[in-house]
Amino acid sequence: MQISDLRQQPEFFDTVADRVWRAWWKPSGVPLERISDGLAGMMKGESIPFAIVAHEGNEFLGSTLGIASDLADRPQYSPWVAAVWVEPQHRLKQVGRSLVGHAAQTLFARGFERIYLCSSVSRRNFYTRQGWKPIEDNIGEHRQTVYVMDAVRGACVVIDTPRLRLRVWQEADREAFAAMNADPEVMQDLGGPISRAESDAKLDRYVTAFDRQGFGRWAIESRSGHFLGYAGVMAHHDHVLDAHCEVGWRLVRRAWGQGYATEAALAALDDVFRRARLTEVLSYTAPDNLRSQRVMARLGLQRDVSRDFTAHYDNVGKWRGLVWVARPLAGRP
Repeated sequence: MQISDLRQQPEFFDTVADRVWRAWWKPSGVPLERISDGLAGMMKGESIPFAIVAHEGNEFLGSTLGIASDLADRPQYSPWVAAVWVEPQHRLKQVGRSLVGHAAQTLFARGFERIYLCSSVSRRNFYTRQGWKPIEDNIGEHRQTVYVMDAVRGACVVIDTPRLRLRVWQEADREAFAAMNADPEVMQDLGGPISRAESDAKLDRYVTAFDRQGFGRWAIESRSGHFLGYAGVMAHHDHVLDAHCEVGWRLVRRAWGQGYATEAALAALDDVFRRARLTEVLSYTAPDNLRSQRVMARLGLQRDVSRDFTAHYDNVGKWRGLVWVARPLAGRP
């Protein structure tokens, strides 16, 4: 599945216009031409409105819009994720989740700190699991619910790289995150799989880090919206190395060997050096973790033998860490 701006996939223009018209405007007698005219305004390259499509090659899967207003009697609310449509044969396949998440991150990336969405009460669980908070119920003749989502304070909420998207965490990430943490091969260097409760607690720590510092471990997804793992910088205060910041990463097994860890970690480092103005970030791994050491080399990190350490961790026991250091413009790609 691919998620694209309609401007990059104009062959889906007529289909998007038809689905929006049939689902929301045809019953009211609004002509299709009026919807097509409005959609044409989304092809001009402005911040909003915009249209996003999900597709597999030339097959249309669904679409959604980013617009300034979706409720005329709530002018104080803007902007909106609106008109979420998924083709019937592709429902229950995470298409809607990917469309809504991509539209939300696009709005945040364009500078909006609070965004809105309205939907029928039957979709409440779908949206709340993605982190949307209901703020009004029983609105209008269809008795819809209005939801809000805020950008993370002090942080950018999405970083795009050539192949990946790094974004803040959503409630809907818990299942995929737990599955990764339950994979024995992925978790081998940490003593093996962890429980669902431990996985949820770890995700909560990552969310809290963004709230407190404005940076942390980013969720990584492919441009088609598939969860691939995490990468990013965490601040540590109770550590044998004393207070420091550390860059780390972990990917689902199918994402290994494609350079994703390097691409994501480099983007996360560039972000904290530029935005948080950190002067150095550490990275450490075990002597036998050659995969991570190769990533550190590709990132241009410098080995610092003087900071190597030994510590005791739950599920691992005694652990020896070899330390590398990243600094702004210090030989990194």
